[in-house]
Order: sequence, then structure tokens, then C-alpha cells
Amino acid sequence: MLSQQNWTKFPIHTINKESHDTLRIRLRLPNNSDYFGLPVASCVTFRGYDVNNPQNELIRPYTPVSDSALQGFVEFVIKVYADKKEPSMTQYIASLTENDGIEMMGPWNKIEYPFEEKTNLAMICGGSGITPMIQVLKEMALHKDMDTRGVTLINANKTENDRLCMSDLLSIKTIMQDRLHVWDVIEQPISNQISMSSWNPNVIKIGRIDKQLLKEYLPEPSDETLIMICGTDGMLEALCGGKEPQEGGPPAQGKIGGFLKELNYTEDMVFKF
Repeated sequence: MLSQQNWTKFPIHTINKESHDTLRIRLRLPNNSDYFGLPVASCVTFRGYDVNNPQNELIRPYTPVSDSALQGFVEFVIKVYADKKEPSMTQYIASLTENDGIEMMGPWNKIEYPFEEKTNLAMICGGSGITPMIQVLKEMALHKDMDTRGVTLINANKTENDRLCMSDLLSIKTIMQDRLHVWDVIEQPISNQISMSSWNPNVIKIGRIDKQLLKEYLPEPSDETLIMICGTDGMLEALCGGKEPQEGGPPAQGKIGGFLKELNYTEDMVFKF
């Protein structure tokens, strides 16, 4: 269905608001019985155009949040940066309407599920960095009878209104139950009393992710530990060290740094999306 050499256009079925600045876009596959067929975990690249200069082509990677068992459709959750002065893919996406098409290429593999040698799993994400975590968690939920590992998810956002994929987390939590622990970290709460989700009894943390929080909630360093991280460049630098640019290709994982290095985690215990 997808190619790594050619662009394939998929029509938009629905566009809905996920949050005040984020869209949930459902694309139609050629047939109702089709599966998107993306390996977990992997992403695709979108091709778009500068809304002010259509000759200017834009390319950006996105990870679907729909599970691999969904037929006929694929879903993406995409944050729109409307105030950017430079050409933005998300501005182009925000200009589209239902029945417009989005061109995609891929898939581009990241880390191959089920990483069976890893039994102590954790995830750290910021903002829309939750999307690859949703992809992995939904695959684990689909294999709940065979994959009985637990997961700790630390989900950092600027405000409580910036949290994404809450409906996805609810459906995953319903299946995984006590095997999924979600910890919200809110940097600048809007309200003095943040309403907790009915399905998540864990106390919301105020501030930024710091070394002490990681020490408290992550599994201890070991050969069986895997910590998956997705966020801004600044977040990666602070938590685990940045990725290394590679000429003519995607960035390499890079050396471990930041808080995780200080806590004695090593490169084979951390994966940076």
C-alpha cells in the first residue's frame, strides 16, 4: 500500500479537533477491508506545500495512532503550529478539508515490537510525542493474552488542556488495566485544581520532568529495561541526550546523556523516537 520510493495519496475522511491546537485526521484506505499495514513501531512521511508559496515542498514524519487491526482507515493526531513564521507542514494540513488528499511515503522503521528481551518498559513523552507511544501501547493491547508486561508512561505537557490522545489512553487502559500506569506532568497548570481522569487515579505532578521524578517512577537500569522517549530536541537533551544528525539519512540514536546518564542508564536501555 505504501512505497519508500513513490508518494501515495489518501483522501481525508474526517477532521476533528483533538485539542485547542491539535487535529485528529482519519484517512480512507483504498478498500474497506484494507489494513494500513505499518510495522510497529514506525512512521510515515507526509508531503505538503507552503500555503503562501505552493511551489515550496514540505516533508515531515508522522506516526499513526490507530491500531494495526483497524480496517479501511488510518488516523493521525497532528499538532498545528499556526504562529510559525517559516513555512509549516501543519499550516498546510490545517488548510485541508474532508475529501482533500494527503500524500504519504514509507514506512520508516524505528524499533521493532515486541522487543521480547525487554521486560521492564517505560515511556516518556512531551506533547504530540505521545503518538509513537500510543502506537506501541495499542499493539501491546492487541496482544494482551501473550504480552503481559507492564508499562509506566510519563506524559509531560505545558498545561492540562494540552494533553492528547486521552480517549486512546482510556481504551488502552481498559484493556491493560493495572499493567499501564500513566503519570501526567503539567508545567503551567491553568487551574488551581486540575480535574483528574476517571480512569487514572495517579496524582498529577506540577512542574517539569526532573531527575528525582525519573528515579521514582522508571524501572531500574538493567539489561531487561527499555525506556522509549519522544519529545522536543530540548527535552531529549535534558533527559537522555540528543540524537546525532547523519548526512543523507535520519539521525542516529546518539550517546546517552542528561538525567538518564546520571541515573546509570545506558544506550541499550533507551530508545529515542
